[in-house]
Amino acid sequence: MAATHYLSVWKGCKMLWLAGLLATFASPAHGQINPGFSEDIILAQNTSSDIVWRRLNQQETRDTIDAILGSPMGIAGLNQLAIEGFIGFDCGKSYYQDVDGFRWLLQVNCRTPRGVSTAVAYDEIRVIFNYFEGRIESFTTERHGGDLPTGALRLD
Repeated sequence: MAATHYLSVWKGCKMLWLAGLLATFASPAHGQINPGFSEDIILAQNTSSDIVWRRLNQQETRDTIDAILGSPMGIAGLNQLAIEGFIGFDCGKSYYQDVDGFRWLLQVNCRTPRGVSTAVAYDEIRVIFNYFEGRIESFTTERHGGDLPTGALRLD
């Protein structure tokens, strides 16, 4: 009896976490251009290559969110954001696609520096999803700003 109750409580907690995650990405801040990135086309700075990114319109953003939420690798990328504290209503989110159409960039800026370490905090995180043949194959995470040394701390 106690084990069944424990499992139902655990299941309820998981559902609340997922509901919070979905509510965060459906918030009014969702899809808005971040203060430092007002252009429709941006050049990736401090990345491993010179990728040109195009900002997605509202319909493309909705389609991208659906694809991310429908993919195990997409959920893994969102989990990385949650682990590092970049899920919240005070964080601005912007979505971009590379001009070749094989990558999506989810850029999240927060008002206060965050991160998994108390020694190094940063105020921007970028998750780059590699998309091929209708599914997300992999993702990379880049951290920018805050207490980071010049350039991005890139962890794959």
